[in-house]
Amino acid sequence: MTNGKVCAAALLAAVSAACAGDAPTIFTIAPQPTAPVRSELFGQFLERASFGEPGPEAFADPVTGALPEPILAALAEMGAPVIRFPGGTDVDFLDWRDLIDGVPGRSGPRPVSVRSTTNRDAAAAGSITNRFGWEEYFSVQRRLGNRTIAVLNVMDALLRTKPLDDAVRDAVGLLAYCNAPMGAALPLGMPDWPAVRARNGHPHPHRVEYVQIGNEWTFKTNDIRKAISGDDLAGWYLRVLHAYLEAIRTIDPDVRILIDAKNHPEVEAAVLGDERLRRSVAGAAIHTYAPGSLDVVRRQPAPPTVDAATLSAEDWWYGTCFLPAGLAPDGTALGVRGASYDRAVALGYPIVVTEWNWNGWGWKNTPEPFRSEWVHSAQAVGTASFLNGLLRQSEHVVLATQSMLLGHRWGIAAVTADPTGAKPPWFRPQALATQLYLRHHGDRRLSVAHGPLPGTTVTYITGKWTTWPQQADPFLAWLDVVATANAEHLFLHIVQRAASQSLPVAIDCSAVCAGEAAGVRIDLAHLPPEQRPAAGQQTCGFRETPVRLVEGWLRETLPPRTALVIRLPLLRTSAR
Repeated sequence: MTNGKVCAAALLAAVSAACAGDAPTIFTIAPQPTAPVRSELFGQFLERASFGEPGPEAFADPVTGALPEPILAALAEMGAPVIRFPGGTDVDFLDWRDLIDGVPGRSGPRPVSVRSTTNRDAAAAGSITNRFGWEEYFSVQRRLGNRTIAVLNVMDALLRTKPLDDAVRDAVGLLAYCNAPMGAALPLGMPDWPAVRARNGHPHPHRVEYVQIGNEWTFKTNDIRKAISGDDLAGWYLRVLHAYLEAIRTIDPDVRILIDAKNHPEVEAAVLGDERLRRSVAGAAIHTYAPGSLDVVRRQPAPPTVDAATLSAEDWWYGTCFLPAGLAPDGTALGVRGASYDRAVALGYPIVVTEWNWNGWGWKNTPEPFRSEWVHSAQAVGTASFLNGLLRQSEHVVLATQSMLLGHRWGIAAVTADPTGAKPPWFRPQALATQLYLRHHGDRRLSVAHGPLPGTTVTYITGKWTTWPQQADPFLAWLDVVATANAEHLFLHIVQRAASQSLPVAIDCSAVCAGEAAGVRIDLAHLPPEQRPAAGQQTCGFRETPVRLVEGWLRETLPPRTALVIRLPLLRTSAR
């Protein structure tokens, strides 16, 4: 070293020699921030789904509605900064008033809610009890300290199940119950919901920070078209949304409003292009799940269905380990993509991803070691890939809520628990990946430069819900690195997607870190059965090991099928 500088050629030669003869992949971290990173990217969706997964309802005390202490402790460990409640699909087909006591004109206990067959095909109807309602939710929220997204019914209005004024007044009453102070002026004809809240024990507002108008409108476009009998579809959408905006702003001028970004192509440009919406809306929502049922496999480039039994374990790995992310041309992950995303961004909407997850099932017939081991790593690595994609898009994506926070039937519940209490709650791999990123991230993204990345072409589209990347013969990079920083630390978010190969990396941190410094590496790894917590139910866990910068460079060898974060101290001059 001369005058604090290192000859680049000599250092690169030393780095390569240090990697046991294997040329490392080189990454360079620049100090200039490229975009803010918000903790709301790591939120959760606390769903009560009448059609298969009751979520917190399955665990609520039948008398008090309270959740058991071990579950509350697990929810606190998740640490979600924002929680969406109480549902997605169900919200448009159930009555929010069933989740509170003392509704004007009603007597007796809360009813069992039955999904409306007016707004939904009778075959999809379901029912759910309401022990865990809004007051029970806010009891949990006060302990966790999270912000809240409340989802409002919009389908009663769009389908003309009720007159527009009645539909808006009934739906937006939820916001009045949660946010309006006692004695507030409410829209004409609305019950005194703050007084009802006070009789339920809370005279002061609970506060929800976000309201989301409806959920996935686009799936009901044909039914809406029939209901409006030839009226202009885009005009009807806008009339409904404007009515909701007016009522919401009457009750709370400051609550942040979310709408769907994805609409039927016939109306999307007109709806998102509306100037009033653009001025009023804090986020346009996109949802993404993959892979879905793994009994559906297609082959690239022409996508005929193929026999899933012909795939090797590596085929299954490379078809699932990056989902639900998309792939950029260099093979790194993109969180959200598509025409609706592009249009909303171009119009200036912040993007919110209010439902997402690695959501797949049906792998019992896949070959070993994918069936018993690699699939759990795919859940973790796929989730981390998606989170790297969201970080990579953080100038546009401002909030995300992973689905779902608590459950016992569906294989995506972050906290999975036993309704009988016989077994302790545990965390699925998808949840652990989100925990890793939530606990170890900065508030700004830094630039990461790299040369060609090692990787492979993805041959098979696995899963019924997987949408193929835009490019033909997509390249999947095995290494995916995003850097974030706060005032004290640099965080390297690394996904190693090779199925079997350990890969050496050399990361030049000299522009942001001291030449000689100690840090920590936190790996999310598949655990052997004897090391699994929660009575052996939890298949993945964290491992921490020390790391050291030498002359500003970090040299590590990364095992296959791993997501990890490396935390290093920043130079004080790089903290700004």
